[in-house]
Amino acid sequence: HIRLASTPDPGLAELAQRAALKARGLAAPKPTTTKGPTFLALPRELRIRILEFTELVTPNHEIWWCRQDSKYTWFDLGGDYKCHNDTFRSPCAFSECWYRSTAIGCFCHRRHAASSTACTCWAPPAPVFLVCRTLYQDAQLVFFSSNRFIVHDLALLGKLNSEYPFPRLAASQFLRDTVPGHCITYLRFLEFVFPPYLAVTWAKADHPAILDLHDTILWLRDRINGPALTIRLVAAESGTLAPESSYTDTITVAQGDAISAGYAQLLEPLAQL
Repeated sequence: HIRLASTPDPGLAELAQRAALKARGLAAPKPTTTKGPTFLALPRELRIRILEFTELVTPNHEIWWCRQDSKYTWFDLGGDYKCHNDTFRSPCAFSECWYRSTAIGCFCHRRHAASSTACTCWAPPAPVFLVCRTLYQDAQLVFFSSNRFIVHDLALLGKLNSEYPFPRLAASQFLRDTVPGHCITYLRFLEFVFPPYLAVTWAKADHPAILDLHDTILWLRDRINGPALTIRLVAAESGTLAPESSYTDTITVAQGDAISAGYAQLLEPLAQL
């Protein structure tokens, strides 16, 4: 196990990987000198097909993004889901290695600049995007078209027992600031997840976040591949991430109407698509 920094760093992570291989007596891969056809010489259709079997696609074709971390992550299904015995097919084998960490600490390469034989957690394969422009474009196509993107509106730093605390919805941040503009058309599945906000928390029609959502949808309209894209909105229980108030308590009719109005504010702009 080698950890060179608390936060992820591609350069240090590669150094840790090389050091780990050397310590185990394994040689790092050497650049090929073969003069035969290269990967980039293959037809693009074949390159795309090959890249679909790399880490560009998560084990269950699903990626999470939330404003809390502003980065792509992946988790197993959790709950009562039972993993396959086959290590190579089990989604559980590719996430949350820190739950299995030893007493000496966490060496997850997704959370730190580290290398460990115990960590098989999924993370976006940054080196694939850095080879050259052609492979970068191929990788973007595979990444955004082959995975379902689940965008969470929750942020633990926000106060969720009062008025909606953010100037923008996480959905707008993801589409406008995270996904490259030319990759919007590659998206095939978007799910926007909202925690069970209290009646007072749902953004009203004149809230900056809702106004920004309208602008985002107008911007999105001419960029998506409409017939090929599925958009789903989910208002779900957030378990231990929920605000302190109980969502099982009885609410008033007025509070129920306010929550329903909050849902409507999210759905209305989508009609423009």
